[in-house]
Amino acid sequence: MSLDLIGIPDIQVPAAELVPFSPEDGLGCDIAFSDDGRLLAAISGEGTLVVCETAGWAEVCRVTEAVSLHSPRLMWVPGSTVVTIAAADDDTIEQVAFDPRTGDSVEVPAEAGVRRSRTGRVRATFGYDAGIEVLIEDGTGPRRHRPGPDLLFEAVSFTADETRMYAATLDGGVYLLEPPEADRFTKTLRMMPAVATLAVAPDGRHLAVYGVPSADGEEYVIAVVRLEDEVVVASHDLGHDVSTLAWSPDGATLAALVVRDRDAGGDVEVIRIMSAGGDRSSQLATQQP
Repeated sequence: MSLDLIGIPDIQVPAAELVPFSPEDGLGCDIAFSDDGRLLAAISGEGTLVVCETAGWAEVCRVTEAVSLHSPRLMWVPGSTVVTIAAADDDTIEQVAFDPRTGDSVEVPAEAGVRRSRTGRVRATFGYDAGIEVLIEDGTGPRRHRPGPDLLFEAVSFTADETRMYAATLDGGVYLLEPPEADRFTKTLRMMPAVATLAVAPDGRHLAVYGVPSADGEEYVIAVVRLEDEVVVASHDLGHDVSTLAWSPDGATLAALVVRDRDAGGDVEVIRIMSAGGDRSSQLATQQP
């Protein structure tokens, strides 16, 4: 079977591996590309913020104790090179922001949600409680929606045109929401029964997921799903846990925050950089849904 490799990242052979955190920094919590794709930010559980340039992957900023909140998440201010860190503190979402070029703390208006669409018109809050809240700005004011079910959602990702939002759960696989129909999920994708994290390609052609591939399976794999027909076009067991997936705005790079054992003891976070395209058909595992 001949496959179109355009847009399919090489999930077996990484183009680069970054080690942003030491054991003292705590486990990695989140990664996020800037809107222009030039920067990749990472935050650890102990609040260490690290920012790298994507041209060469050199570190340009490191801020220790940037935040002391539970399970911090990253989000860039739309159209800006300011990165925000948000987390729940006593059931309230609090935020701090930094200029990654200088490492200085800056004041910016609070960014709603913990994940946003390309322009910020659609935003989602999830992960701190059951269910998901979707905020849509339609020009007449924000509209809040809370589509079911009341599961614990693990990850959310938007297509670049803001017409689709994919949400992952460990109890129901992948759910699809299509703004402005935000009162309900329009479809449940059953390519995996349990999904820990996901990222949709900006053009909406492929979905990268990390989850259990079958109802009777126990091993998690990273996979790329062609959304046109929901066929798994690439699948690989990394042998390590993946906590976050992020696709670059140009669709050329998929980044995964991976936890792997160190020989010296403890765990180390590796950001695995996977490039799209190339002639590697022998590495692609395909299956019919």
